[in-house]
Amino acid sequence: MTITRRQYSRKSLQLDHYETKNTKKYILHIISEAPAYILIAVHKGQLCYKENEKSVLSISLATNQCRMLFANSGKYCVELITKENSFHVICLAPELLYPMRDEFNELIRFMNNPALARFHSMESCTMDQIFKHRLARLIEIPPMRYKDFNRHLFWELPPLLSAYKGLLKNRDKISQTKKLLVQIQEFIATQIAKGDPVTAQNIIGTFPISRRTLARIFPQYLGQHPKQYIRSETIKKAGNLLAETNISLFEIAVECGYSDINSLNRAFKKIKGHTLASYRKIYQK
Repeated sequence: MTITRRQYSRKSLQLDHYETKNTKKYILHIISEAPAYILIAVHKGQLCYKENEKSVLSISLATNQCRMLFANSGKYCVELITKENSFHVICLAPELLYPMRDEFNELIRFMNNPALARFHSMESCTMDQIFKHRLARLIEIPPMRYKDFNRHLFWELPPLLSAYKGLLKNRDKISQTKKLLVQIQEFIATQIAKGDPVTAQNIIGTFPISRRTLARIFPQYLGQHPKQYIRSETIKKAGNLLAETNISLFEIAVECGYSDINSLNRAFKKIKGHTLASYRKIYQK
C-alpha cells in the first residue's frame, strides 16, 4: 500500500489529498481534537466514514461524489473499500465556516441541527464541472507563504461553497428528471406491449418535455438516444414472442410495429446477432 498525502494545517483549516493504491479494505484511524465541518470530494474509489470500526452509523461516498459532514472531537475511522482511492478532505473549524454560510440556507439548517451532537452529514452530491474547477482553484496552487495562502483561502472558499450549494439545489432537479424518465419508460413499455407506435413526437405530446431535453436525458441516464431505446425495447418484445409463442414471424413483425418480416429481421439481427428464425430455434422453450 502507498499513500500520498498533501497537507496544509492551521488551527482553523486543514487540507488533505489522499492517494492510495494496492489496499484491501484498509482502515485509517483519525483523531479529531476539536469540532470540525469536513467537505470530502472523492475522485476515485469508495470510502466509508465511521465513529469507530464497530459503529452502526456510517457515511459512504463513491467516485465523483462529495459530501459535507460534521465531526465532534473524538476518534473516527475511514474504511477504504476499493483498492485505489483518490480524495480530498477539507476540514473547517466552525468559526471559519460561520461567516461563509450567509445566503446558504441548507448549510445554516445543517449547522443549527441539534442532531449534530457528534457525527452527522448532509446528503451526498455528484460533482459537476463547476465544483471540480473551484476545488482545483483552491487546492492546485504553487507553494506560497502561509499569510499569502490564508488570503487565497478566504478568496477561494466562498466560491467553492457556492458551487456546493448549487449541487444541493440540483438534487431536486435530478430527482424530478429521473421520475419523469421512469414515467416515459413505462409509457414506452405500455405502447410496445399494445403494439402501438411510439415515437419521440408521441412522448413530447404526452409529457411536459421538449425534444431537446428528451434527446439529452436518454443518453445521460440510459446510455441510448430515444430512438435507439425504443428500437431495443421493441426487439426485446420480438425476442420474447419468438421464445415464448408459436405465432408466425409475420404476426410478430406486425405486433412489433414493422410492416414486413425483412425489416424486423434486419433490426433484430443488428441488435441480437441472430435472425428471427435462428433465435427461435435456439431460445424457444
